[in-house]
Amino acid sequence: MRALVIGGTGLISTAVVNRLLAHGHEVCIFTRGQRPDGFGDRVRRLKGDRDGAEALKGGFASVRPDAVIDMVAMRPEQAQVCIDALQGSGTHYLFISTVCVYGGPLSPVPAREDHPRAYVGDYGDRKTRIEELLEGAWASGDLRSTTFRPSYTYGPGGLFDSIWGRDPFLVDRIRKRRPLIVPGDGLNLWHPGFVEDVGEAVALSVGRESTFGKAYNANGPRVMTHDEYFKSMAEGLGVPGVELVHVPAEWLVAALPAENTRFLRDIFRHHVAFDTTALRRDVPEWSPKVDHAEGVARTVAWLDREGKNRDCAERGLDDQVLQAFHRAGAQFSSELKG
Repeated sequence: MRALVIGGTGLISTAVVNRLLAHGHEVCIFTRGQRPDGFGDRVRRLKGDRDGAEALKGGFASVRPDAVIDMVAMRPEQAQVCIDALQGSGTHYLFISTVCVYGGPLSPVPAREDHPRAYVGDYGDRKTRIEELLEGAWASGDLRSTTFRPSYTYGPGGLFDSIWGRDPFLVDRIRKRRPLIVPGDGLNLWHPGFVEDVGEAVALSVGRESTFGKAYNANGPRVMTHDEYFKSMAEGLGVPGVELVHVPAEWLVAALPAENTRFLRDIFRHHVAFDTTALRRDVPEWSPKVDHAEGVARTVAWLDREGKNRDCAERGLDDQVLQAFHRAGAQFSSELKG
């Protein structure tokens, strides 16, 4: 099949293109051309900005794709251009959304695709409104579409997450055996997905009628606690015995500036786990395979090679928080004894 990928050079989109090629599809990427892609002569390239509606429509007319995979639709009006251009054509439109449409806390856990949408922040709001547009287009019979909701996706091409969000200091902190801040009791659930597994989910769904009109969680093979997540990272780095310090999430949110706690406030203090039964049912060939420790090792190799890891001494916030927390604990104990 001919597949046009809008984007194609980001973390997930690179994996999508690679998996499409592995399955024998003819791939064209529509991109601004601002980053090297590493695909060589295996893909066709169209240079353009997706906000230029005429350029995007011209790309559709030039390629005449059987499938369009939209990696970078961030606003409803961007997706509307695709809906208007592709409706009635029989082209399969695959949209990359986010689990942020669910909001938090989740109930039940793990969340299925029919979980009420109570989006997190502006990002989740915009993705929700795009999903609603696609649902309307599918219901009217105008567009064949499929939506994917990845969770925390990691792999070569991106940084790891901590309570601070995408964290360039995390690898160095583990390597230097510095204690890590873990919110709450460390038992909140976390659901990472290696980028290769997420890309495979999208690639296997191209043109598949069983996925039309549906939304899918796309995650890794293992739900883990926050404690298990950080310990698995240490295992992947070959640094066992990392020290985890449990600090109440509400204490952190109350004590720190809002810009430092957005990721913790909106995501990390909740259970983040998602049921992938529907995707595995409708795309039975898909089975996420990459173990977290293996994925960590592969990602770290890329981070080291690209010089993306930074010296943890450059960010003093972690140690400031830990020192304040230990002082508060010592004072509490002293007052009780006194």
